[in-house]
Amino acid sequence: MQPTQKPPTGDPSGAPDAVRDVLLAAAKYLTAYGWDQCELYADSHSVNPAACTVGALSMVCYGYPAEVPAFNVTHPGFEDFDAALFRLDCYVTETFGPEAGGVLGFNDTPGRTVADVLAMLRNAAAWTPGPVWSSVPRCDCGDRMLLDGEQPFIVTGDGMSDDGLVARVFTCRTCDEDEYVEVTDPDDRTAVAMAYRVWVLRQPHEGAPHIPGTSDDCDTCEQHCFCTSDLLCVVHGDAVDDTLSTWDVPGLPTYAQLAGGAA
Repeated sequence: MQPTQKPPTGDPSGAPDAVRDVLLAAAKYLTAYGWDQCELYADSHSVNPAACTVGALSMVCYGYPAEVPAFNVTHPGFEDFDAALFRLDCYVTETFGPEAGGVLGFNDTPGRTVADVLAMLRNAAAWTPGPVWSSVPRCDCGDRMLLDGEQPFIVTGDGMSDDGLVARVFTCRTCDEDEYVEVTDPDDRTAVAMAYRVWVLRQPHEGAPHIPGTSDDCDTCEQHCFCTSDLLCVVHGDAVDDTLSTWDVPGLPTYAQLAGGAA
């Protein structure tokens, strides 16, 4: 358990609903009773135990340390808990990236401090989710899904036309099921295609040194498109295809240019 520190000053005024009140109340709870990592509560038998961020939401919404707060669906406070947790997951993902692992991952990151958590709660209370977050699915098991921390996007075919699939990949933290949510807005499709390209550029390559997209012995080369106007990648082989590569985003550099190769 970590000692509680004085929270940041200021009174956020972004979220004009019950969710904002829950998030600010959770910050006050952690200030009063202490913050914990890697477990919901430091002592589940205590009346007001030190808690992690999700445990603090549970205490605020339910009034007691619920064993599995995300599935406490019969309690009158469940809707407030679920909405507050969803807001936090969206805020953490947008601010720190899918690799942060939502609010649980943020809370449990080694080196995290209670000041970080209190600031996160207050900032999330002042934050208004954009339209992207209206498409987040709920898993069949009942839990909310998060953007997949390993591969948050998928682009197949020509990502700049209606012929290709551009989607966000969501995963359930409870049962690990995945779901693709297709992106249809033209500007959002371009943004996701670019984000996917950046993500692919970061993937490690195996075997002897090679130009990305050219090795049959490299899983990254075999699983992702690296085609440019100068390169037909091993994914597409000798296939005749007049559509653009997923890398060829109009007005933006090709993969080869980004990688320092031929234009």
